[in-house]
Amino acid sequence: MRLFLIFLLFHPITDLCKGISLPPYYQSNCVQSLVVVLQKSTQITFSKQDLKEVHINYPNAEQLKQADDPRIKGVVYNLVRRGIAEEITLNQLQEGDIVQFWNEGWGHCGIAKGCNYPKRLLWLYSSMPSTDFALTSFSFPVKFYACRIKAKYLKGPAN
Repeated sequence: MRLFLIFLLFHPITDLCKGISLPPYYQSNCVQSLVVVLQKSTQITFSKQDLKEVHINYPNAEQLKQADDPRIKGVVYNLVRRGIAEEITLNQLQEGDIVQFWNEGWGHCGIAKGCNYPKRLLWLYSSMPSTDFALTSFSFPVKFYACRIKAKYLKGPAN
């Protein structure tokens, strides 16, 4: 119970996000930045095959979206498929959850800080061309996917 309370106060993923220094966006896009954060703040590793799965390649992305192919979920798909995380809805979103979303013509991924339902805003730690890696707000997307990493994969305060 004590460890659970510590995670409520200090989430290992978002705590790392507050102070991590990552290369600029054009050297480390949203997916690459997310993978680095996860590898530093959790016990998750990514094989070459996993990395191919989390990087959603264009122009196939539009075809995958239209077919509602589960691979369009990127890192969410990979972590859930591997049994590392459980898929959640926007209504279940909490700080530290992993997010992949799509709007018309573009997609993005990052780590949830929170959301504001009345204003329909989502806050993510992520890498964007205009901000590099930072906390940024987004309007609720057209397609939203998220997962929560199982506690046994999170690094605790002692790790």
